[in-house]
Amino acid sequence: MADDFVLIIKPSDESTFQNFVEVMDEVTINNVTHYYTSETGETDRKYLLHQPN
Repeated sequence: MADDFVLIIKPSDESTFQNFVEVMDEVTINNVTHYYTSETGETDRKYLLHQPN
């Protein structure tokens, strides 16, 4: 089952390089073997705007 897991990393416009490094550290620590990065789309941005802080 874990072999089917794929982590999608979508940095927002407010993300910093340090944020990305910290996420990648967690990916390594947790032995996530299947992941990729993608740009944040319009749907993602709308979703994030409606989330409580």
